[in-house]
Amino acid sequence: MDTRRVPYEEVNGDKVLVEVDVCSQCAGLWLDADDGDVRALTRSTLEEETDSPEGTEDEEARPTCPRDESYLDLDFTVKGATLFRCETCHGTFVSRPQAERLAHTNSGEIDLGPALRMMKAKNSRRT
Repeated sequence: MDTRRVPYEEVNGDKVLVEVDVCSQCAGLWLDADDGDVRALTRSTLEEETDSPEGTEDEEARPTCPRDESYLDLDFTVKGATLFRCETCHGTFVSRPQAERLAHTNSGEIDLGPALRMMKAKNSRRT
């Protein structure tokens, strides 16, 4: 993994640099759970690149977490872009082709992942 520092605007308006890991083999992006908005960081990472690495996507391969090597689970889809999440560290992996799709979506096109849908359902039952 290669680490890149990309600009990101936090909810409160502060501008910070966030470290995004880019796989040296497949050019996919790894975002830690506390990095920020996946779509915004994906877009920012792609905009900051001076070269366009060719990413590949093996439909048969199930991605693994670069932190703890556990298998990643399909978490959510954003207008045709599939994202994977680690159940242990809650980081998100976006393959290069999926990142290209994600960078061109609007925030309203996001289909929340199973974990987030369950949390929202539990919270709505409490009220």
